[in-house]
Amino acid sequence: MANTNSPFGFRLVRDRTNGGSVPYTLVATYATKLGKGDPVALTGSGPNVERAAGDAVTVIGVVNGFEYTDVGGQRQWATYWPGNVGYTDVKVIVDPVDSGEEWEVQTDTCAVTDIGAHADATVADASATLARSQTVLAASSTGTSGKLFRIDRLKETSAYGAYAVVIGRFVEGANLHASGGV
Repeated sequence: MANTNSPFGFRLVRDRTNGGSVPYTLVATYATKLGKGDPVALTGSGPNVERAAGDAVTVIGVVNGFEYTDVGGQRQWATYWPGNVGYTDVKVIVDPVDSGEEWEVQTDTCAVTDIGAHADATVADASATLARSQTVLAASSTGTSGKLFRIDRLKETSAYGAYAVVIGRFVEGANLHASGGV
């Protein structure tokens, strides 16, 4: 079946480390829309995270979901953070990036010749409708080093050749050099 243009961020497909999700915090006034599958980095202020974007940001993991206390005092779970809503006790549940894991992600374009290459991500606000990340791998600008993600294999490609789903690994110690941003 052909893959459509429907980004979902990064999705863990093989975890060889048997690691679990880790809770981090998010400042309740954080205005960026986040969703399941968004790569995140530490802000440098305690255990707070933010969407990973920029030249010197190390990806620590991928959003799995959010726990928070809503304005009515009820504890909630969601896969989408609408940004700057004033909820309290906000926890971002993160799947840490560990060596040996395999992730899948939609790309802007990809060919068999891209296998083994490295690529960065294009980040965008998460979709409120789909409650997930809209981040894609920018395989149209691959290189041999200095990139976020190594393409290990293609899972599927579309009939029209513009989108692919790849399986790969985060490059150990790599920074996210996003071609999009917040």
